[in-house]
Amino acid sequence: MTAEAGGSSPPPPPPLIRIVYNLAVAKILPFTEARTHLTELLDEIERVHEHVVITRNGRPSAVVMSQAEYESLIETLEILGDAELMADLAASDKDVAAGRVTPWGKVKRELRLA
Repeated sequence: MTAEAGGSSPPPPPPLIRIVYNLAVAKILPFTEARTHLTELLDEIERVHEHVVITRNGRPSAVVMSQAEYESLIETLEILGDAELMADLAASDKDVAAGRVTPWGKVKRELRLA
């Protein structure tokens, strides 16, 4: 977006979703330890659906995560990258804030789910 003569660009809309990644919270393993305990590491990653940062020479080199976490991450990135969908989500947030909602019971009755 470019600024018009004599004006400035409007600020971007507030994000609906804020992704925070804190390396200090992630499990961190040196490469040699990860290699030695790879089977156990993969079992743990699948069980707890978290990721592990693998380091080489003390610096982050790779991240290992479960397939489910990876698919969720990709889906989230696709949603965040879809401007139309994000605009629809922002509009729905405004509807909820303004009280323009339909009770779930009524929706179920109208769809003949109840």
